Amino acid sequence: AGPQGTLLMGFLGAEVIKVESLRRLDLTRRGWRKTYESLEGNPAFNDLNLNKMGIRLDLTQGQARELALKLVSLADAVVDNFRPGVMDRMGLGYPALRRANPAIIMLSSSNCGATGPESTYPGYAGIFNALGGLGYLTGYEEGPPTPLRDSIDLRVGTALAFALAAALYY
Repeated sequence: AGPQGTLLMGFLGAEVIKVESLRRLDLTRRGWRKTYESLEGNPAFNDLNLNKMGIRLDLTQGQARELALKLVSLADAVVDNFRPGVMDRMGLGYPALRRANPAIIMLSSSNCGATGPESTYPGYAGIFNALGGLGYLTGYEEGPPTPLRDSIDLRVGTALAFALAAALYY
């Protein structure tokens, strides 16, 4: 959802910088059913990262966090696609981002929001599908639920882009 939303923002003219780590590669770099010879080999990775610049930082290291905060000081917005609390644990939560750039907009895309009993649930399309009941509604009577995967991420990513565009406009 995060990569899809930022892809759409790039299509709208935003300068998007993807920050990632070799410690935990983007899922689309790793591939689902096939491994690739290079980190840029998966067409899904390339499709979701058109128009984006990229940097790999080990955000467990102080100098990498400092560099990330320097990027934030020049940015209009930060989008994260982690479980709640991950950015805070890395020293990059909203208070830290605001110190680096008081006008920063932060958009967090997590499965079940930042608070509440389900806030720590992982956010994969199949989980969205199950929690929301969409598979049940679209499945055949007396049959198993219909697994809807990628389309869920696309819908959430599109909502993310609209929310971010509205926040930037505001």
